[in-house]
Amino acid sequence: MAKRTYGLDVGSHSVKLVELSGDKTGVKISNCAVKEIYSADQEFNLEGPPPRQVASAVKEVFREMKIHPWRARNVNASIGGPYVSVQQVRTIPLAPEEMESSLAFEARKHLPLDESEAILDFQILSGDMESSHMEILLTATTQKTFSSFVNMMKEVGIKPRIIDAESLALVNSYLLTQKVEPEEIYLFLEIGARSSKLTFYGSTDLFFSRDIPFGGHHFTEDIRSLRNLEYGEADRFKKENGIFFEAAAAGANGQPPGLSIKVARKTAQQSLVEEIRRSLRYYTKETGRRDFQRIFLAGGSALIAGLDTYLGQELEITVELYDPTDQLQLPVGFPRQLVPQLAVALGMALRQD
Repeated sequence: MAKRTYGLDVGSHSVKLVELSGDKTGVKISNCAVKEIYSADQEFNLEGPPPRQVASAVKEVFREMKIHPWRARNVNASIGGPYVSVQQVRTIPLAPEEMESSLAFEARKHLPLDESEAILDFQILSGDMESSHMEILLTATTQKTFSSFVNMMKEVGIKPRIIDAESLALVNSYLLTQKVEPEEIYLFLEIGARSSKLTFYGSTDLFFSRDIPFGGHHFTEDIRSLRNLEYGEADRFKKENGIFFEAAAAGANGQPPGLSIKVARKTAQQSLVEEIRRSLRYYTKETGRRDFQRIFLAGGSALIAGLDTYLGQELEITVELYDPTDQLQLPVGFPRQLVPQLAVALGMALRQD
């Protein structure tokens, strides 16, 4: 690999940066940093923070690692959110001149409308003009989303070598560091602040990725509502105590500790479980596969205390915090507990083509 590469993950709540270096002895994580986009008491905005606030956080994460953004080479950046889609599609055999227009129509099925054209990238997985069909991995976003991201990068002084979708970066962090079993279906659940993304990958099976509209922000809103806190207070409570605190809340309300509160509406974590189950059923219907062995949990909100255990019990599938760094060299004092949050940035740093 190049002497130094950088993986940049610009999320909806924080910016993550990973620096890799390589030599004859292997690949090493040289440095990493995480910078929150929002201040401690600033309320999260589902529509996203102002671009200048994001640019400021990107500058800060480079500054923390003592890197000048405009001098950094080999920076690979991920792009995500509701206006980015990665799907495997099946089409009739298409000539090159027909491919883009046909796939643009297909992309619109998976992207919300934002009054701008779709931008496409695709890879033919199998099939040709002599086949009965073609399998294509289609990545799409909107012109508005892509231009906004590129303009923010320009403001910081970065010209990314590669821009790729978050879900592909997360899968690549596994493919480029681990042994892949040909018959296994790998599930990656990235829980961000605004939403979560569940991705299915198998060497010979359907690639499927789906946005789920529940994330860390919704956990915070549940706490704010139940405990009557300001947003910043609720977010701090979540980070310190997790989201499984019914007994503590009952005691705080004057009831005997240990009683469970019955909430009339579904909590965000219950809704998340329902959507995951729906996705598992869909994948089984499409592929016939139901032998899901485990789910890798990534993203900043994956670090919420007890969430991995809760999801595993509810889904009856092994759920584990994602850590693909066992084949990499790590510096002394490396914050290994942050690896699930750094996974997308790591996947981008590992990209060479």
